[in-house]
Amino acid sequence: MEQKDIKLWNRIQRGMENGFDAAMSAVYTITEKAGESIELTRLRREKARLETQTTRRLAELGNSVFEKISEQQLDDITEKLEIKDMILDIAQDEARMVDIDRRLKEEKEEKMVKERNGKDRRANADRRKGGDSEHTDSERRKTDNRRLDIERRKKDE
Repeated sequence: MEQKDIKLWNRIQRGMENGFDAAMSAVYTITEKAGESIELTRLRREKARLETQTTRRLAELGNSVFEKISEQQLDDITEKLEIKDMILDIAQDEARMVDIDRRLKEEKEEKMVKERNGKDRRANADRRKGGDSEHTDSERRKTDNRRLDIERRKKDE
C-alpha cells in the first residue's frame, strides 16, 4: 500500500512541477509582452511630445518671420518665398479681429449703460410710488393671495 501511495505522490508531484513550470513560462511571456507594450507606449508618448514641441517652435519661428517682414516691409523676401498673399491675408484677418474686438467692447459698454439706465428708471419710478420694485411686487403678491383666500372661503360657505 505504501508503494501505491508513493507512486501516487510521485505523479502528483510531477504534475505540480509541470504545472509550476507552465505557470512560470506564462508569467515570463506575459512579463515580456507587458515590457514591450510599456516601451511602445513610452515611445509613442515621446514622439507626441516632440511633435508638439516642433509645432510650437515652428509657430514661434513663423510668427517671428511674419513680424520681421511686416515691420520692415520686406516685399522682396515675400515674393521670393511666395508668401506675399499669405502675409496680406494674415494682415487682413488681424485687422478684422481688431475691428471685432472694438465692436464687442462697444456692445458691452452699451449694454452696461442700458442696464444702469434701466435700474435708474426703476428706482425713480419706485421713489415716486414710495418704495422699491421688489417690495412693491411682494406686497402685490400678498394682496393677491389674500384676495384668493377670501374668495375660497366665500365658496366654501
